[in-house]
Amino acid sequence: MTEFAIQDADAAKLEVFASAFHRLYAGKGPDAALNRNSARKVADLAVDALGQPARDFMAMVDPLNPLRPKDLDDLRITYPAEAGDEIKAAVALVYCYRHPEQIDLSELDDAYSLLASSDMEHSPSP
Repeated sequence: MTEFAIQDADAAKLEVFASAFHRLYAGKGPDAALNRNSARKVADLAVDALGQPARDFMAMVDPLNPLRPKDLDDLRITYPAEAGDEIKAAVALVYCYRHPEQIDLSELDDAYSLLASSDMEHSPSP
């Protein structure tokens, strides 16, 4: 198993990521389809906020990388136990891209719920 450890993140960039993620989901109902290009732009913001380990992860899963592992599910991105919800959501979103050719939309939803659950204004449940 290959692990990419997030030690810290840029707080200002995390805020930009969180705002963009909220905008991506704004007004979306449970059956709404997300625009994959827009989701990728938000994932790029997450990578930027998380720094080098996230960039290394994205390079590793790139379909053009000759060193790309056969089993992409053996890759992990970790973060400290005390990490905030923005970091957890950013990591979860980046991890969705381990299979960049087939993003699982339910994983995108799960990543967003990590962010929204701590923010009463954007919480997915009443």
